[in-house]
Amino acid sequence: MSTHQRTNHTVDSNDATDSPTPPASLWYRILRTIFTTAMTVTVLGGILAVAGQALGLVVSSGPVVLFFANYPSKAAFIAASVVCISSLLLSYCKASKSAPPVDDEG
Repeated sequence: MSTHQRTNHTVDSNDATDSPTPPASLWYRILRTIFTTAMTVTVLGGILAVAGQALGLVVSSGPVVLFFANYPSKAAFIAASVVCISSLLLSYCKASKSAPPVDDEG
């Protein structure tokens, strides 16, 4: 016999932690990995583009500015597109069916 008995039938806030959460679906994990990788490339590419252009301005070198305007920034723009598409697909994909809802008001 259990030592913990409930006297009413209301849902307790600890019920969500009582059962283990099932693992995320394979598609969700793939999309999350793509999203995280593309977001990292976007941020690092943007930092590299801005820092390289700033360096080119400091040393007054037009080719350096143009190099960093063309190559790292294009990679960052492409990665940003992948971020947008993967985040849209992630919004339709569920992490798990019994995951508790996210409280955005706290």
